[in-house]
Amino acid sequence: MTSTKNIRFLFVMFLLLRTDVFSAKILFVPANMNSHVLYFSRLAADLTQLGHVTRVLAPSNARVPGFVAEAEIGGNFSYTKYTVDGDEPYLNSRHVSEALVRVAMSQSVLEKFFGVSALLKEVFTRQLRHFINVCVIANSLKRRAQSDRRN
Repeated sequence: MTSTKNIRFLFVMFLLLRTDVFSAKILFVPANMNSHVLYFSRLAADLTQLGHVTRVLAPSNARVPGFVAEAEIGGNFSYTKYTVDGDEPYLNSRHVSEALVRVAMSQSVLEKFFGVSALLKEVFTRQLRHFINVCVIANSLKRRAQSDRRN
């Protein structure tokens, strides 16, 4: 009788402690800012340690984090660059910093409004171009993966 209770207890414990393990293929597309590239690259590398397959699609003018070379050794992490305009990310540029300081130091509400609206317009158009480029590249990566599966 006690052995049946023990077996039931072990079976119930097995059901309670059992966990399903799943992994996913995750594509990270950070904004064209050094801080976003660093954050998403670190997140992708850490998720790789948990068994996921990750790819970071980063702009070519963003700084490559130092740990990327180590993370790519495992095989489940890849860091892909795509070309963008400019030598540095726009939001990290001197132009944006000067515009933000000008807005912060301004005494006129109207000048602040026009300064922020001009900056937001420029950021929005650049980010929209960035998003379109990423969509084109992601689509080509998807087609390449589909053709690799067929072969």
